[in-house]
Amino acid sequence: MVLHKIEEIADEESRLQQLRSLVDRAQEEIRTGKIASEEVEQVIAGLRRDAERLFPGTGNTFDLIYRPRLERAAREAQERVAV
Repeated sequence: MVLHKIEEIADEESRLQQLRSLVDRAQEEIRTGKIASEEVEQVIAGLRRDAERLFPGTGNTFDLIYRPRLERAAREAQERVAV
């Protein structure tokens, strides 16, 4: 029973690390301009789907935690380009 719980926690940690890695990579690509501003929303939507696949039913949580972070990176990248 305890071993099963440890395995569940390890699996969740692995999925969480995978999501963090995907979001961090996308954020860096957005911030550096490797993703065009027109494509940012598509990237965010894809990441949301990934989050739902890894953690079913968590789309709203993604929208609260990660979407603002990615949108802020896009705004900051646009501001740098405009200067």
